[in-house]
Amino acid sequence: MKTLVLGVGGVTNGGKSTLSKSLHKQVPNSCLIAQDAYFKDDSVVPVDINGFKQYDMLDALHMDTMMREVESWQKDPVVFLRQRGREHTTASAEEEEVYVLIVEGFLIFNHRPLSELIYKKYFMEVPYDACKRRRSSRVYTPPDPPGYFDGYVWPMYLKNRLQMESMVSGILFLDGLKPKEELLAAVCKDVCQELERLRGENMSNTRFSTFACLFFACCFCYSIARPTKLNQEASNDRPVIGILTQMISDKAMKPFGKTYIPSSYVKYIESGGSRVMPIRLTLTTADYESIFRKINGLVFIGGAVDLEKSDYARVAKIFYRLALKANDNGDFFPIWGTCMGMQLLTVLVAGKSLLEKTTAENVALHLNLTSEANSSKMFEGFPQKLMSALTEEPLTGNFHHYGLSVKNFQENEPLRSFFSLLSTNVAENKVHFVSTIEGRKYPFYGVQWHPEVNRRRSLHQFDNPEEEASSLIYNDTPVYAGNFTGYEQIYFF
Repeated sequence: MKTLVLGVGGVTNGGKSTLSKSLHKQVPNSCLIAQDAYFKDDSVVPVDINGFKQYDMLDALHMDTMMREVESWQKDPVVFLRQRGREHTTASAEEEEVYVLIVEGFLIFNHRPLSELIYKKYFMEVPYDACKRRRSSRVYTPPDPPGYFDGYVWPMYLKNRLQMESMVSGILFLDGLKPKEELLAAVCKDVCQELERLRGENMSNTRFSTFACLFFACCFCYSIARPTKLNQEASNDRPVIGILTQMISDKAMKPFGKTYIPSSYVKYIESGGSRVMPIRLTLTTADYESIFRKINGLVFIGGAVDLEKSDYARVAKIFYRLALKANDNGDFFPIWGTCMGMQLLTVLVAGKSLLEKTTAENVALHLNLTSEANSSKMFEGFPQKLMSALTEEPLTGNFHHYGLSVKNFQENEPLRSFFSLLSTNVAENKVHFVSTIEGRKYPFYGVQWHPEVNRRRSLHQFDNPEEEASSLIYNDTPVYAGNFTGYEQIYFF
């Protein structure tokens, strides 16, 4: 007998109870425990300095009683089911029975002993305006006093959410504004995949840092090689990807040129089977139009530059408009933006910069995937093991000081309608920021993190820096050999 614990948390009136009850009906051998059933008596709930009852904290709940219920289920799920008038179903001879516990509540992920038991975590979120509107339409006992939502409920939600995200990984964020049927279908699909794995699949503990980087590169380059669903016969086995060169601001780099491309981006694109064309910032519009007709995709790289007034922004806008027009005419042309490149995409779509301080400097993070990630083109076909690793392990390298907050994204209609929000993260200054986006209609993708940067696990090292420097292949110059061999470049020794 195997067990699976699901957690459905979220903001007040976000739809977590509706989703949990529907899920309970759909999933065989499941039980539901709701956190709201464990509130302490109103007479013992403390009051803050504003006279508001402090319900939105763990001290207002009998968490010890709730944990005893969870432990009772863990001890014998079959008996637990029968005590609640539900019969368990029997699995086939080839499969092992799986019993599921659904835990629902607004602070289930903030209580560490409970959160550590939950394997699949879902979090319902809705914007401030929708949440306030829904809350005001419901009747509570006791009723909300005037100013309670703005003075206590919403501030406590933000506080509890930040605490949750700092201590819990692997949460799948769900858009509570979506139709309940759509949300249920997405979660049911995710749960069913997990049940199938538990019934018959043996998961390994393989680490995915290198594989994840190659997978993203291959997915982007494959989308280029297979241009469009309207013309599946056409393919390009030798695509060329344009990389917009970055303006140099570092004084140490200026003697070498005016613009640059870090080699990591070139190697990243090459690892997916494509070749690279550098696109300089000093050409004419006619030159860029000519280049556009010859390349098969475009990458906006990271760096530091004015995203509204610089030459980099000017040239990017030319290619962005060309790509929109081409895709509208059925001519498939993808764009990928990394770090500042993703920020640039948001500026181009919104028509202005909405960036703010979101410091995540030289730190690896796991991804907080949203419900839209499961149905996205970017993550389509990802092995379940890789998806689990991305949400549970700190695999994504972050090297930024600014970014787009989730709040600014949700409040900007052009961005919200153009992009699907696939993942989020929390910055060092506690700002909840956008980390992965994907065009709803157009093949435009953006990541705030760096898939071209691998995590380093091996601790082997040279005896000294001088020996290391003299041993690296970068002391040798590759020769372009595409005109006389089957290789693009060769190192001769």
